[in-house]
Amino acid sequence: MKIPMANSFESSVPALPDGERYLKTAAKTSKIPENLHNFFLRAEKGEHLTIGVFGGSITEGAICKDRNDSWSYVLLRKLERRYPKSTFTLINAGIGATGSDYGMLRLERDLLCHKVDLVMLDFAVNDFAGKGGTPATYEACVRQILRAENHPPLILIFMCFESMESEQESQMRIGRHYGLAMLSYQDALAAALQENQFHWSDIAADRVHPNENGHRFLAELLDCFFQSAAQCADPVPESALPAALHDRIFSIGKILPPESLAVHFNSGWKFHEELSGMPRGWSGCLPGDEFYFSVAARSIFLVFWAIKGASGRVSVTVDEGIPVELDSYFPEDWGGKKYVRPVACNLPDGEHRVKIRILSDRHPQSTGHNFTLCEVGLAD
Repeated sequence: MKIPMANSFESSVPALPDGERYLKTAAKTSKIPENLHNFFLRAEKGEHLTIGVFGGSITEGAICKDRNDSWSYVLLRKLERRYPKSTFTLINAGIGATGSDYGMLRLERDLLCHKVDLVMLDFAVNDFAGKGGTPATYEACVRQILRAENHPPLILIFMCFESMESEQESQMRIGRHYGLAMLSYQDALAAALQENQFHWSDIAADRVHPNENGHRFLAELLDCFFQSAAQCADPVPESALPAALHDRIFSIGKILPPESLAVHFNSGWKFHEELSGMPRGWSGCLPGDEFYFSVAARSIFLVFWAIKGASGRVSVTVDEGIPVELDSYFPEDWGGKKYVRPVACNLPDGEHRVKIRILSDRHPQSTGHNFTLCEVGLAD
């Protein structure tokens, strides 16, 4: 969502430890990238600057009763006060219950198309243990941002669960490879908790989502880091993009909405708008229901709705290749989420036919065969 910021709203949450006290613990950057330092020089000159934040529900501002209390908006107000000659626009491209696998497909659509001048990336929780992405899909997000036409500086943020678990280690390895600025909420929070500055329940609403206190603590850490970057006397010049760390890195991602699919055959599937919490898409509900469409891409991903209930399995075949089985049963009770799964990679250029058929087999705890295709992801 694109929101010009021009107010001085102040949060009423209780006082927290000074972010500067934990900056050394939080900052995982030995050198400040020159393009990040230059961002603050531009702010001093009074330019109009667009800041983008990209991630899951924490980035989106989940749990906060007022979005103005979430970390990105608190941080924007601090920048407005420090650089009164500049105007700032915030692009909050956080989407709850999504990770870098969906992120690499939607980056251009939701963030980079706005020509952002600074990006902050947060998937340390949502990608944990491969549940929302992998190191390869996270690196794909990093490379897409770094290859953007206007070369925005990128800051990696590492949030965490109450157990102090996250994908910080694997994502820091990627950050070091690209010489990126990095900030660990996880490490700063662990230090503050160890010093009995507060308890987890003081800064979080559940086992993962910060409350208003937690959001403000992250904003304080970032603000202190920003001041350090702005005052840096010897920033590191930008260098050529290094080779990727992982195989099969997708440099371009795109998402096709369900209504745009070139459907060639349909037996039993129906298109629907959003209903009862289920996203818009194509749905089938009986074993044997089939659905064919064509797309042009070298790699194809299906984005489908997963939920605990009457959720089915499908067989997906691309160009009469080896079938891929997808299961839309989601074991958690808190609601549904979009699953992202590859069904074909390294295809030749040109059109490819995708065939989806609902199977009679289903998850042992499922009560039906429903399957909803939300979107189709394309990548090269």
